[in-house]
Amino acid sequence: MRLVYLLGVSLVFPLPAVVRAQFASSQSPQVVSQFNQMSPGRVTTAQHQSRNTITASVLPVAGQAPMPMTPSVGNPPMVPTPPVNMAPQPQSGMQPLPNVGNPTSGGTDTYVDPRYAGTPVATPNMQSWTAVSDGPITYELYFRAGVNLPWGNDFLNETLNEGWVASFGGRTLFFDSDGTSAFAVDIHGMYTYNNSGSPLVTTFRGSTFNVRSLMRTGVGIGLGEDIFTAGSGIVGTNYGLNMRYGYDAGVRFGTSHVDLNPTTIIGGYSRHHDVYWEPFAGIHATSEIPMGSSTFLIGGRVEGYWTSTDVLPGGGDLSGVNVLLSLGWRF
Repeated sequence: MRLVYLLGVSLVFPLPAVVRAQFASSQSPQVVSQFNQMSPGRVTTAQHQSRNTITASVLPVAGQAPMPMTPSVGNPPMVPTPPVNMAPQPQSGMQPLPNVGNPTSGGTDTYVDPRYAGTPVATPNMQSWTAVSDGPITYELYFRAGVNLPWGNDFLNETLNEGWVASFGGRTLFFDSDGTSAFAVDIHGMYTYNNSGSPLVTTFRGSTFNVRSLMRTGVGIGLGEDIFTAGSGIVGTNYGLNMRYGYDAGVRFGTSHVDLNPTTIIGGYSRHHDVYWEPFAGIHATSEIPMGSSTFLIGGRVEGYWTSTDVLPGGGDLSGVNVLLSLGWRF
């Protein structure tokens, strides 16, 4: 390009001595000699043709390689610079994510805005989730019912018969990345009833009584873990029967009342009320039956508890075991 510029300018303006010296150092003596004889304003037809010949010998024709030139002594030959091959750049603002699926598994390649590169991407086989855990968060509702077995040496434990218990509640499962285990939060309500036909007597407010029955109604919260044995437990990712085992522990708070039979009044009745709190711990096993966008649950649970209450002064505490059948639905 420098040579073309010099040739063009030389037709109108005299070239400075510095420019001529640079040109002379990069060309052969024959080319420099002919170029110096061509002064502006005094170009004859023969000189014009000669100058065209010089230009053609130096400049390449479009689409062709430049013609070789004989280098001057002490100067390296001029080597044309090959064009730079520019690779296509990805579209601005978008970046590819790893392949999250393939045609055989029903997945897709997904592109997201870089601002959300750290957010998990939903695929056709997995629902979206928040960043609370490594995997998605699912929810379930359940109903449990079974038997209550008083166990211990306290007065109520020795007085009460086996009873029944019913519970309903909901659980939130925070799955890990592969869906084979989940941290669980359980919130529930529970009602427990035990009757009694024991002849044991207790003194209450200056009178003697037999215990007729005991009722407890409360709410509880528990924390635990579920472990899935046949693959992912995430809803919509496993289309076969799955099995899970889990454990949890927590505490309940509620109200209780005891029905009493006065021993001195035939057909008499008395009732005393008090609040209670009840720590518990349990284990469970559940079969999971996928139903498309939800999962049906059926299983069993065994838990132990200890109830602290003053429903009977000096003899209200009791402990026992609940054996429960559980039905539920997770979504």
